Parts: sequence; C-alpha cells; structure tokens
Amino acid sequence: MTKIYLVLAPLDKGYTELGEYGSFQPNGLLALGSYLHNHMTGIDLTIIDGQHSTKEEIIQEVSKNRPKILGICPTIVSYQNTLEIAQAGKENGAVVILGGHHAAGLSRNILLNRSFVDYVVIGDGEIPLSRIVSGQNENTISGLVYRNGSDILINPRDEPDLSEYGKLRFSLLDLNPYGNTFKRKFPQRSYSKTASTYSQKGCFKQKDRGRCDFCGRMDIRHRTRNPEIVRDEIDMLVNSGIDFIRDTSDDFFANLSYVKSYIYELQKADYHRTVPMRIFARADSITPETVEYAQAMNVEEVFIGIETGDPELKEKVGKGSDNNQDIVAVRLLKESGIRTICSLVMGLEGTTKYTLENDLRHCEKLSKEGNVDTIHPNLIQVIPNSRYYFKLIKKHPELESEDRIDLRTIQQIWIDEFTNVNSDYIEDVAKRIMQLAPYSIGHGWTEVK
Repeated sequence: MTKIYLVLAPLDKGYTELGEYGSFQPNGLLALGSYLHNHMTGIDLTIIDGQHSTKEEIIQEVSKNRPKILGICPTIVSYQNTLEIAQAGKENGAVVILGGHHAAGLSRNILLNRSFVDYVVIGDGEIPLSRIVSGQNENTISGLVYRNGSDILINPRDEPDLSEYGKLRFSLLDLNPYGNTFKRKFPQRSYSKTASTYSQKGCFKQKDRGRCDFCGRMDIRHRTRNPEIVRDEIDMLVNSGIDFIRDTSDDFFANLSYVKSYIYELQKADYHRTVPMRIFARADSITPETVEYAQAMNVEEVFIGIETGDPELKEKVGKGSDNNQDIVAVRLLKESGIRTICSLVMGLEGTTKYTLENDLRHCEKLSKEGNVDTIHPNLIQVIPNSRYYFKLIKKHPELESEDRIDLRTIQQIWIDEFTNVNSDYIEDVAKRIMQLAPYSIGHGWTEVK
C-alpha cells in the first residue's frame, strides 16, 4: 500500500483565525483525495486539516507514520508551517509536493530555495498527483514543476473537464468539527452542520476582460461539473445531517444554461427546499431572472465582491461592474428575502482618503438598500501571480527570488508605496464600515484594531 498524506497547513505563528476559518472543509484536498480513491487502488490515504490540527500534531503524525507521498497546500499565512512540515516529511522519506494558488505562483522560487520540496503542481492537482503516485515520467505530467539537474522545468498544463474527476468522497473527512466551529463562532445562526461543495471553477469574466489586478488565481478558463454529480454530493451531505451548504464556485451565474440544469437536478428531490445554501456571484449577474434561480435553490446568502465604492478605482482595477449594479443586486436580493455578504479590498493601488470615504458611503447605501448582514473590509493581500505582485517585484527586485513572503511586510510596503494613505487611516475606515452590518469581520489576516 502506498501511504499518502494530504495536508492543509495551519496558520503561522502571529496570525489570527478570522471569519469562518475552520467552519468548512478544505475542498481542494478533498478533491485530490477523492480522485485518488475513485481512480486508484493500493493506496492508504489520510487528509489532515490544519484548521483543526496544530503544526506539532501534523509533524508528529508524519514522523510516526512516514508517508511515501506528502502533499501540502500552503497559503501566504501558513507558509512557514508548510516548510517545517515539508522538511519533516522529507527527513522521513516522503516525496514532498506543494500545490494550490500560493505555491503555484512561487513555484520556481520554492524549488530553487527549498531542497526538501520535490515538486510543485500548477493548476488542478488531481491527475498530476495520481501520475506522481504511479511513478510516471516527470516530463509527461501536466503542470508539474521539477528539477532537471540545476534547471527548474515547468510542464505545460491542461484544464480537463471537471466531470472527469468524479464525486467528492466526504467520508474521507470528519465533518463534525466544521459545524461545531461555525456554531461556536456564529451562535446567532441556526446552522449546526456545515459543508462545502462546488459546481464550477474559474472566473468567466477573465476570458474577455482579464482578471482583477489583485487576483492571483491560476485558472485558465471557466469550467462546470456534471450537475448530476453535484446533486448526488448534496444528497450525500443532506442524508448525513448537513444543514447548511456552501457552493464555492467563484461566479455562480456565469453560465445560465448550466444553472438551469443544476436547478433541474436539485428539484428531482425535496431536500433542496429545506437545506439553505450560500453562493458566490458577481453583482452584474444578479437580475430578476437569477434571483428566481437562487430562490429555487433555497439560497439564503449571496456573497458579492464589490471591491471598492470608488468608481474610478473600480474601473482601474478591472472589476467590470459598477456601483449601481451593486445597489441593484442587493436590492433585488432583499426583495426576495435573500441576505447579502459584501466584500471590499482596502488598499487598492491609488487609494486616497477620498476613495476610502467613497467606500464608506457606498457601503452605507448598500446597507440601506439591501439586507446586508455582513461586510468584509479585507486589507490588501499582494498575492503571487497577481498584477499587483508583479508591480511590487518590479519596484523591489530583491524580492524576486524569495519564496517566503511576510504578509504584513508586503502589505505595509504596498500601502506606503502604492497608495496615498497610511495603514491607520485604512483601519479607521474599515472599522466604520464594519459598524454598518451586524456580523462584519475584517479579513486580510491583519486584525482591524
């Protein structure tokens, strides 16, 4: 049996659990594990979620059980812990693989700087991981970043049809800790067992208009899963007692013909009328038609990234929607009894006191016009592979070969050099914005004071 560990690294020391951290299972690792189980034999798979396990516990587990394959998904705020877990894996004989958006954006630097990391995977990891496990030749594996002597090679990558991956196997994880965490953090909510699935991947807008300047996602295109597969997953979740489901698709209403098929499958059963859902959508996709679709799915919450309330910044960053569309969206949702969660990025390039006041005024309008119970003013994260990151590197070439990036340091550099305000002023406006909605939390992993 080939022993495989898949790990979501826990937060590094000094970073705080904010928002819904720990309330939903890591779908990325679950998808990897599910694909291996669906397509391979002779494997012994363990998923360890750093939202509910400490670094020390993970290292102890890896050192004791010595997996042959150790896959780790880091973020900008868990990278130091990732390195320590990876080193422990290598010392105990594992082939160490990093994946996910953060690792993909820094793949070359990681292999240059970290001898104990064998591979980085860019893009979907399901098929590349299975081929590594099978021992296939490195140069045949899509999206693989690897060493060839002193060279770092990057294979071209594919984006297969998502339906090729099959169903998520929720039994690979104990879902109880996620619902318990949600209850503890949000006692005012009625949900006690939470879970996620996904029906789509990627941003439809980027095909014609490109990504937003701060976005570091690696997806090439928008893709959809077979709605029958998603229906079966929701059926499994409901039958296991889940009472709140989050569909993590980036742009739910991107393909309306797909959405109709999705709803058709859900309506074959009665559970969709009793289990509430949350979806993520663009403001310019919220119309009377799509609100009806949301009602048919029993959607209770729609998460909308408004990013900024300043019209010029909104256009400059490449959002592709405007403030009026934000207002119309929250109003339509409110009229249909659906709550809205709004998200902003604080500290966009060109931010001034005036643009921040526009953020505040726009959020005041949104709160007045819609049923907005949560606003997240997120302090800017300069994410590898984003246009913002490349601008920062151009100005600070000393960072170009770094793989370990301190979030707070680059946040401060960005605010000092790419905005016309200071951090204290941004935090003051963020506090005022959060007062507009009862369940607001500042994200960005630097707490609003």
